[in-house]
Amino acid sequence: MTSFGLGSTLHGQQCVSTAWAGADPSEQSSPGAGIPTRPYEAAVAAERNRGERRYAGAVASGLLSPGLARLFGPTELDRLYGMVLAFPLTAYRVLTADRVPDPVLRHTLRAETAMRLDRPRKAMTLAGTAVATAARQKVEDPAPLLAAATVLGDAAVVAGAPDAVDSCADLIRLAQGFGDQPRTIIGGFLHAVAVYQQHSCRDAAGMLDRIFGLQQSAALAAARRTFEDCCARRNQTHLPGRQRLLVTAGGLIQPALTPMFTIDRLLRWPGIHTCSSSAAGGRQ
Repeated sequence: MTSFGLGSTLHGQQCVSTAWAGADPSEQSSPGAGIPTRPYEAAVAAERNRGERRYAGAVASGLLSPGLARLFGPTELDRLYGMVLAFPLTAYRVLTADRVPDPVLRHTLRAETAMRLDRPRKAMTLAGTAVATAARQKVEDPAPLLAAATVLGDAAVVAGAPDAVDSCADLIRLAQGFGDQPRTIIGGFLHAVAVYQQHSCRDAAGMLDRIFGLQQSAALAAARRTFEDCCARRNQTHLPGRQRLLVTAGGLIQPALTPMFTIDRLLRWPGIHTCSSSAAGGRQ
């Protein structure tokens, strides 16, 4: 079973996404990007690209086999979400103004697609456009604005952007202003990750503890265990994940935090360690 970028699990086992070997290094910003691939990885990527070309036309046109119809869902929006998860290269091409007239929806989906393609800086630009457009529209439903802002904060964290801390703090304030508790939690987690990457693991640990006090979920418990392990192994070489990026928790496609998402974001960049680790591996 594949997670299709959602960070799901099967029988307690993580469903790890396959690494994408055909990315454009010029638009990649996460530390796992541009790593030379092994020969078998190139063959896997070629086969995946053939599969994408074979099925993408059917997905785009809506002429799906019964199996694909069950996978991608009955509506146009369901098919677009499925395309972002399974066929991001194709999704990036078909998410045009003709296909998706709503500019906020289109830019946010393109931003999530850019994340799947390991292009977080491009995702920042697209999500920033979606946020600005949604703010100008002043619609009653804040959901599109909140989804775009969440993707923007997540992309800033994955890109290691200098303003990632501020971007996540803005997300928290926005979510709190609209009374969106789930995205407040997601923003708090991303804020802690940004602080860990750029300032201090001690400060980030306190932030994670406070967030866990608000919501004792499996995703945040996994984040705390991963964080403690990072501190215990702080003197070892950091090895970023190489799997294709999971879509943003709290974006349009995946509404909730998952353990795979929190672990993935914590491991994207090495942290700034201001802790001291005991022989038992605890954080002090």
